[in-house]
Amino acid sequence: MCSDESQGNGDNNPTSPAVLELKERLVILDKQNTDLRVKVRKLHQVVEAFGDTNRWFAAKEIGRPVTEKEALEHYLENGGAEHYAMVLSLRKAERRHRERIQAMQANTPSEVVKKIQPLKNV
Repeated sequence: MCSDESQGNGDNNPTSPAVLELKERLVILDKQNTDLRVKVRKLHQVVEAFGDTNRWFAAKEIGRPVTEKEALEHYLENGGAEHYAMVLSLRKAERRHRERIQAMQANTPSEVVKKIQPLKNV
């Protein structure tokens, strides 16, 4: 048996049409957000592939200025996409770490602080 507080507002029935419609809309919005994030990541990779740094390394390897096609081939063949994924993962971890530190500094009793309390003794 659950109390009304555990379900949030006691007036909201989780199976009511309004709540179900809201959940459905949230799923659609989440999918749209995911699609947008994927598009942005692909765009970042294209910018990286055709950027000055990649062109410089490609030209150094080939020994002459490179075309767009050669720059893209160099990016793909030399782990550009894998490097991008690694950098993205590191940025995500760094952002989470900063959020945890900020939560600790604010002395906010939250789930984040509870999860990292064992790290205080390190």
